[in-house]
Amino acid sequence: MAAKIWAFLNFKGGVGKTTDTVNLAAILAKHPDFRGNRVLVIDQDPQCNATLWFLTRERYHVATSRNKSAYHLYEAQMRGSQVPIQDVITPVYRDPESGGGIDLVGASFDMLEQEEDPSLGGEAAKAATVIQRAIEPVRNAYDYILIDCPPGYSIFTRNALRAAQHVIVPYTADYLALEGIKWIKQLRDRFARGHADPNSVARIGGVIVNRYRAGFRASDAALAELRVVLDELGAQTGEKIHLFRPFIREATAVTAANNEQRALVDCEPTAVRRDFIRVAHDLVQTFRRHV
Repeated sequence: MAAKIWAFLNFKGGVGKTTDTVNLAAILAKHPDFRGNRVLVIDQDPQCNATLWFLTRERYHVATSRNKSAYHLYEAQMRGSQVPIQDVITPVYRDPESGGGIDLVGASFDMLEQEEDPSLGGEAAKAATVIQRAIEPVRNAYDYILIDCPPGYSIFTRNALRAAQHVIVPYTADYLALEGIKWIKQLRDRFARGHADPNSVARIGGVIVNRYRAGFRASDAALAELRVVLDELGAQTGEKIHLFRPFIREATAVTAANNEQRALVDCEPTAVRRDFIRVAHDLVQTFRRHV
């Protein structure tokens, strides 16, 4: 069966896009509830946070020196050619018993110079399908493909919207993050109108609430407003936008794992670790029927 493809996107920075992408990828590949899944992570953010989470700086420099990054997929487009995605994949985890694992198409700081070129030196429509065309030959080789996006509307974001089936929106309970969700809907629809098949552009599938503080008045008010916004956006499309449960609580364990470049599934059991595992279950169940 072809992989489920999710793009993690919010136009507000600092809401947990990379934290969600990395931790959910690790859970889907390593946790006993999901063990055996084959997961591909594609880092589309020139800041390289997901890449440097999976790779040491030494491994990052080795990978980029060997042309193993998303930069080289886009560079090939600028030359009018195409690089097989297998050539830019770096394996980061293998479970020899279950056959599961995590592969990475890392980002590169060099992508910053590509970010401002909407057509990558050629046809704009084709430039927006670099990732879609690259993953098509390997979709059956993975169970899940997770795309970590930058917080802006760039060529990399547009590639994620074309490649993914659904957008997963990481969210923190504040006004600016809520506005980021509205912008995703508007720009997604504008981008879709430029295609013969608007359904080829990923739709907003759901929202993950990060750094939740139970009983905190401002958080509860922001979540109430979030529900109103999701109902309004869902009414416009006729599709329900799922609010994944549970909300992921604010916890020092997340910061500690981030600082150590570790996924929570590799750390001692904590309440926030259980939150992520339960959200992974909700994600899988919600999109089980989507191919």
